[in-house]
Amino acid sequence: MLSVDRKHINLINPHIYEQRVKEGIIIQQVYEQTDPCYLYLKIKDKKVIIKFSGKLTGSESYKLISQKTINNYLDKVKEIAGVEFTNAKIIQHADVCSCDLTVDCSGATINSLKEEARRGIKNAKWEIKQHKTSYELIKKVTTKRNRQRIIVYDKEKEMNRAENRSFIAYAGEGIVEHFKNTIRFELNIYTMQQIRDLLNIDDNKLHNVLNSTANPISDVYDQILAKPTPRPTNISPYKQFQITKILAHYDNNLSLIEHDIRQAIGRSPRPKIMNEYREVLKHLQYHQNNR
Repeated sequence: MLSVDRKHINLINPHIYEQRVKEGIIIQQVYEQTDPCYLYLKIKDKKVIIKFSGKLTGSESYKLISQKTINNYLDKVKEIAGVEFTNAKIIQHADVCSCDLTVDCSGATINSLKEEARRGIKNAKWEIKQHKTSYELIKKVTTKRNRQRIIVYDKEKEMNRAENRSFIAYAGEGIVEHFKNTIRFELNIYTMQQIRDLLNIDDNKLHNVLNSTANPISDVYDQILAKPTPRPTNISPYKQFQITKILAHYDNNLSLIEHDIRQAIGRSPRPKIMNEYREVLKHLQYHQNNR
């Protein structure tokens, strides 16, 4: 989900929007389609919310959302939702509020991966839910800010389900061939803080998300299966000790630590500083989860 200031978007086809009117004034405009692919755009106050699925680009949707493909997705938003904007401005100024991170792979079957996960899960904070052609790894928490889920599924079989017939008609029959023998790993990220932590970025701008070199699906998956995690690198033992004490004082709240550092020095801390906190915290959490 993207959030961007209203000033960056012009509405050129208001007739396709559902409007809410109060005392003769339009206070909200919403466009939503669920078929053949999901697209949602809400204009309210001075903000615009945009949500879209990876299927938006039809025959090109096998190319996952990335730096190289984002312009194709934004062009489709403009075409379908009757709006006009400059892609570069959206990439520069839009905040990513929630997202699904996706990796496709081949060379394994869903049943073998499911069995490996069932046998290998060690982290008591996670549970596995098994389905015929997929499985979910779900963090057992009660608050939204701590929710996480990885779903792993056979993409070819998912594409051939009845509910995707209209999408295949939209994208073309050839789209299924692109997903032959493909297993998809999808990590659902629900909050802006989770995005920053998992992608090792300092703010939620779309360009930072796209430019991140982090591999959160692998990191989270390894944490669930309790695979060995190396000690923090390039951080001295004394520095680790200092950071550990600060983390304990702030109850591991990286956002609050970053806020107080900003208040103390009058500017945002360098990315390297917060990355050290994230690395030490990840190391501590691994050992806490596997005592």
